[in-house]
Amino acid sequence: EETVMVIPLTAGTVTETFFEVGDTVQAGDVLFKIDDEAARLALEQAQLNVKSTQQTADSQIDTLINQQDSTDLQLESSKLQSKSSFEQAQIGYVMAKDAYEAADDACDSARAAYESAKKAGTDVSGNNPGLAEASANLAKAEAARDQAYQAYLTARSGYHAAQEGQDLTDETAEMTKEQLDQTIANTEESLATGLSLAALGVEQAQMALDYYTVTAPVSGVIESKNVDVNGMAAQGNPAYTI
Repeated sequence: EETVMVIPLTAGTVTETFFEVGDTVQAGDVLFKIDDEAARLALEQAQLNVKSTQQTADSQIDTLINQQDSTDLQLESSKLQSKSSFEQAQIGYVMAKDAYEAADDACDSARAAYESAKKAGTDVSGNNPGLAEASANLAKAEAARDQAYQAYLTARSGYHAAQEGQDLTDETAEMTKEQLDQTIANTEESLATGLSLAALGVEQAQMALDYYTVTAPVSGVIESKNVDVNGMAAQGNPAYTI
């Protein structure tokens, strides 16, 4: 016949015993219990830690999601403003270009009129009143063309700047979104690790608590008993022999 010694895996004060020498036990029967108050408190603390860790994780994720939503709105607003500025600059550029081309055409017409007046020659009095008028009109047309050209250059510069600004806004928005997404992913991973560790703490605490309830590993008859209520059970020392 096989003899099995029942050795507790923890030490403490024995609070209850359930079998005496000569009694028959079945595998899994509780032989005795050790004071487990400290172990129960440890388990409760581990469970509270899981709850606290979960609440912290939920709060952090909610904060990040709210931040993401707010950032998305801000980025979308910036992109819309940038797009509006670009479209306005584009319209201004097209209008300035058309105005310059019209002024340039008007200048060509005034120059043609001036050349025609020069060819007309003078009247019997030696005067050419049409030439003077054509010269004045040409000067006005050239001045208007030069002014339109400067306005065109300014509008073109503003158009290119707005285009670059829109591109930069779009790139910045995309980069910011990617960074925030990565931050959320990293935070979720870190929080998941923390939750796993907290859950492991509960498992370990439960396992430690289970050590305070000592059960029969096999069925058989109690041959010896070395623990009594209010006595000490020593870790590693045989408490029962079956």
